[in-house]
Amino acid sequence: MNNQNLRVMVWNLENFFIFMEKFQTNGPKKSDPLDEMSEFDWQNLPSGIMYNKNLSHVLKIRNIIYKYLPDVLMLTEVGGKLSLNNFAHHFLLDEYIVFHKDSNSDRGIDLGYLVKKELAPYCQLTSYRNYPINFLYPHELKLKKKVSPKNSHKFSRDCLHLNLNLKGIDIGFLLVHLKSKLDKNKIDPMGYLRREAECKAMLEIYQTLYSKFKLLMVGGDLNGFAQRVDTDVEFEHIYQKTNLDDVLELVSRPDTERFTHVHEKPSGEIYSTQLDYLFIDNKHKQILENAWVDYFYDFINVEPTPKNLRKYRSLLPSDHFPIVADFSVPLK
Repeated sequence: MNNQNLRVMVWNLENFFIFMEKFQTNGPKKSDPLDEMSEFDWQNLPSGIMYNKNLSHVLKIRNIIYKYLPDVLMLTEVGGKLSLNNFAHHFLLDEYIVFHKDSNSDRGIDLGYLVKKELAPYCQLTSYRNYPINFLYPHELKLKKKVSPKNSHKFSRDCLHLNLNLKGIDIGFLLVHLKSKLDKNKIDPMGYLRREAECKAMLEIYQTLYSKFKLLMVGGDLNGFAQRVDTDVEFEHIYQKTNLDDVLELVSRPDTERFTHVHEKPSGEIYSTQLDYLFIDNKHKQILENAWVDYFYDFINVEPTPKNLRKYRSLLPSDHFPIVADFSVPLK
């Protein structure tokens, strides 16, 4: 039986806005002018009021992608299709193709895929941004009495489905960025209720699609702790209703090698936890070759821990670290 290697990366790029309306270059496209550009000139490239992501961070993100050369990147917090197109064209030299649809985000941070150019012709993209998540806030229920598909809220961003036909084998991806813990309207403390509803809807979509694929992955930023042990209550349905497991769990990564997000509290203390995940049905464990989190050792010259991350935070290209997973997919 022949197998096909497949490398997947899941990464929240933290406010990944790249606008370059004023950028001009002569001759063949290349990244050199951008590598040498000052931050001042870089921030003058947008024609609007939005700031670009720091150029040194964009270059580090590019270098990390080139370090691993994933076949499929599942990305969150990207500043729309234009930002991804600019990144793919000017920094990745059109070696990756963008798959993106506008989301429900009120902050302009969408979901998107980058797929290696040679695989892109075999991909199809479907958005579930208008999928009813069967949810109303408690104060809304008092007025509307019951939830219906017409009055239900939708995903905060999307549940973005990519179908990759890999030499006749259908591989599916569901990418999400669930409701954050921000509660600016003071109606859902820490976003627990909405996030639980979005998680349930994500699993409904997963179960609808499951039988159609040789392998169906679910990944992205869940904005909470969804490991099998001590999981936050809003994610319990993952383990109650499906056989999904995080790839880091399936390869037995210790907790010290599983955190994907760092946050600096007002006190200055750095808090680290796992917010990002890549799930597969645990029956497919045998085709999972390896999975790990990259902690940017090359850029900060120290193994990051919660105690020393504060010192190096400004050097990190994102407040999230990427998950990388290698699969060996049977072609028959």
